[in-house]
Amino acid sequence: MPTTRRQPRESLGRTAPTSSRDVWVVGRCDTNLLASLTTAGWNLQPYVTDAPGPQPSVLLVSWNKGDVTLEEILTLAENHPASSVVLLAPRRVLARAATHSAARRLTLVSTPTSPAVLAHMLASANHVARLEALAEDTLLMDGAGAGPLTGQSTAIRRARLRMSEAYLSGDPLWVSGPLGSGKQWMVEQIHEATTGDAPFEVIDCAELDPSSQRSAIASATERLAASGAGLLCLQQAEHLDARLRPIAEARAYGIHLACWSRAADLDAPTGYCHIEIPPLASRPLDVLWATHSILTPHRLTLDAAAARLLQGYRWPGNYLELERVVLRAVRSARGGRIHPRDLNLDVDWQAEGADPEPSCELKKLEASAIRRALESTNGCKAKAARRLGIGRATLYRRLREMSRNGEL
Repeated sequence: MPTTRRQPRESLGRTAPTSSRDVWVVGRCDTNLLASLTTAGWNLQPYVTDAPGPQPSVLLVSWNKGDVTLEEILTLAENHPASSVVLLAPRRVLARAATHSAARRLTLVSTPTSPAVLAHMLASANHVARLEALAEDTLLMDGAGAGPLTGQSTAIRRARLRMSEAYLSGDPLWVSGPLGSGKQWMVEQIHEATTGDAPFEVIDCAELDPSSQRSAIASATERLAASGAGLLCLQQAEHLDARLRPIAEARAYGIHLACWSRAADLDAPTGYCHIEIPPLASRPLDVLWATHSILTPHRLTLDAAAARLLQGYRWPGNYLELERVVLRAVRSARGGRIHPRDLNLDVDWQAEGADPEPSCELKKLEASAIRRALESTNGCKAKAARRLGIGRATLYRRLREMSRNGEL
């Protein structure tokens, strides 16, 4: 049966707060205000410099004359990247910090204020901090720390945050994007960052007829429910039989559901949170971000000409192709730097703006990924299929095609 089962892994991530309602207080706050927050369930503690242990989700800073300066507040925010900062101060004083609010994740609250308003602002800041911490966890991988969605473009940051929020809310996900863009990688990382002790299973819908899809989903759902808050992943979900209702089954058994599709022009079915992963070529800054992440373990850098070449390339195979090109350049690089000649990109084809055989190019990329997976698993096809995130039937079919085409 073309399903991939993944065993639990130790939870990833940054140091999380011991409680989602932990708040460290900096400066002299109104005692009645603090008493009301404590009554409402907030765990308030005085700020201690270099305190050991987990950081709080929120720092509550009272900006009074003689307490702290703006520079000290901004330094505090820099030193606690996992925390949101709620800044209490008179309106005329807050104007000085307004220009820093977006970049430094400062939430500005003018005084005097009511306990209800401040509690609402703390809750909002706490929610943002925990979502961003979870989104950051999706960047962590074994080894180099690079991944298909490594980057800081607006599109990718929005995708990480939306997916994290939907996952925490228990909403089923429908992730669409081109081949090699990292759809499965992103879903798996968010799952592991959230519930590191829960397994997940992948079902390749393209390899099953409708009746087999139904039985595979039912069996996987029961197994995941028995092991805890598992994740059911439906690969190539555009081939899912429209009569099936996996959302209802997932909710009935209390498990998470995620589907991904290469069909960019296909609208997500009703009931899913649809997240679209844009092609890598539309995110030139992320091209460099991901490239540097791949090169860092090898202690290599890009020269300016190579960086421009990478950013101008169309990347029909997205991150899968970028990884192949950069790792090939690592083997040929000399002197600690990657030069254009090391990248070996087809710039003539690129300059013409024509895509002669896109499907053939993607097939080559898939074949390269399969060969690397088999090499890294000493030829074990079951392990290679798990590493690739595909069913064994899919791998065997692709190997037969590669054998006929002389690609093995």
